[in-house]
Amino acid sequence: MVGLLTGDVSVNRSAPVVVMTTEVYRNMLYGTSLGEVERNLYGVQAVVLDECHYMNDPERGTVWEESIIYSPEEVQLIALSATVANADDLRAWFEHTHGDTDLVISYHRPVPLRH
Repeated sequence: MVGLLTGDVSVNRSAPVVVMTTEVYRNMLYGTSLGEVERNLYGVQAVVLDECHYMNDPERGTVWEESIIYSPEEVQLIALSATVANADDLRAWFEHTHGDTDLVISYHRPVPLRH
């Protein structure tokens, strides 16, 4: 069972797996109108941050950074991206900010990248 949370949609938010925007996750961490952090993250073991290269985006980058900075240490963060040029720098920042961090690199591309 999977849930979905965006700024416009809330479907099955108590599911064991919930897909959400980074903005919604960050708001949960801040304890905004979505509720207190402890209640919102109860039982959360891992958060997958897909397309983490958006940290470099002038409009959305701070949301990504805040999500990582304010994530509880006990929540494992998994950051995914096919287009991070400075992966080791990013790994070092994750480690400094959130704790032990492993960098996994794969050059296998099931879909070719076109410029």
